[in-house]
Amino acid sequence: MSQESKLPGEKIAFVEEYLSGENTFDDGEAVRSTMIGQAEYNKDERTVSILNKKSTRMPKIGDEIVGVVEASLGSLIAVSMQYINGTKIHGNVECICTTRHLRKKNVALVKDIVKLKIINHINGTILYTKISSESGNSDYAILPVENSIEGSVGQSFDAILSSDLHAIGEIYLEIHHCLISNGKIDEIDTVYSHPQALGQCSDFIQKKSLKTVPTYDTAGSVNIIKDLKEVNVAAIASKSAAEIYNMPIIQEEIENDPNNVTRFLIFSKQQTEPTPNDKTSIIFSINHEPGTLYEIIKEFSNNEINLTKIESRPKKGTTWEYNFYLDFVGHISDSKTSSMLEHLKEKTKFLKIIGSYPLAELS
Repeated sequence: MSQESKLPGEKIAFVEEYLSGENTFDDGEAVRSTMIGQAEYNKDERTVSILNKKSTRMPKIGDEIVGVVEASLGSLIAVSMQYINGTKIHGNVECICTTRHLRKKNVALVKDIVKLKIINHINGTILYTKISSESGNSDYAILPVENSIEGSVGQSFDAILSSDLHAIGEIYLEIHHCLISNGKIDEIDTVYSHPQALGQCSDFIQKKSLKTVPTYDTAGSVNIIKDLKEVNVAAIASKSAAEIYNMPIIQEEIENDPNNVTRFLIFSKQQTEPTPNDKTSIIFSINHEPGTLYEIIKEFSNNEINLTKIESRPKKGTTWEYNFYLDFVGHISDSKTSSMLEHLKEKTKFLKIIGSYPLAELS
């Protein structure tokens, strides 16, 4: 049994419970983990308390989680939680999720971003979850929008332009690519992968004089070459994709730059509440008149708002006209930000607020 603590989400456990429960326990309402701090033993009372707590926020049944897959083992995946019900959390807390109830067992690869719903939990460690469907009923959508090597993902920005969803978060993921094939490296002349991955590994591809075949997905390209059963073809994908499809890795970390990071935006039908450290993304277009873009940029300077990114992308259906994608520090509910956006609407042909969300920490 456990003794009550004054801190929400924390307990003091007896030594026997702490050890036999593998350092975790269940208080009947939510999963509690004593592994998020330093254990202090009281030999006289035979109790264990937790110091240096990193997080007291753990998911309850019914909560929805967005996180990064850290490990994929058969019908289990370990997920490092980033958001609970749209709220950013801190502390590197992981949940172990079963996918036994799904027909497709390999539902996610390591480094994939997934959305989960807690439907049950056992012994404080194993969380039974439901992975969101692709039928349109999911509460979250996740898009890669920018890569540190290849820059912005144009298809994603085009999708954002026509979407009614709101950006509620961002995640940065380190990406490492492998060359995967049944053949030897000197036999390979053709490589399959997503265009972004091909670009991120362009130095390696040019050095080996490989022909490239763009595909819809990096992991899918592994499945394609597995079905081809030819020694002269290879795929560029993650180490996990090779393991899932049981394909040999010829060479690891073939990306142009080892510091290869992709930024993802998380979208929802709901908007976020402000936090102490937010970012806002917008899209706008302007008339072809001298000084128009300068007047837009000047608004940020006048309001002392930190503009972190601006980029143009051609407008579909028109020639030599552009939409501008812009990020800045602040939340749309801030009075200063709200007032500035109203002024921008008067100076633009079109302005859309993609969303405000907590700034992600670069891992």
